[in-house]
Amino acid sequence: VEAPKMVAGAKQAKTTSADAAGRMIVDAIERVTPRLLIGSDVKSIARISRVAPMRAITLIADKMKNLLATEDVVVREAGWPPIPR
Repeated sequence: VEAPKMVAGAKQAKTTSADAAGRMIVDAIERVTPRLLIGSDVKSIARISRVAPMRAITLIADKMKNLLATEDVVVREAGWPPIPR
């Protein structure tokens, strides 16, 4: 499956590769680590949620709205059927 190009002006998110994330998960299991956070965005939200839980919820909701809006544009431009919600 070929992924569509990003919408003009949309930021490309940094991601952790599946191989790197898998290695981190295996290492955490071997070390019996009770909590594993992969990615700087997750680490930031984890910190914010401890200090200001309601603010963290708002940040996540806003990010999801933006992600879904961008996703709708990408789907439309690719000519795919609309995403059911």
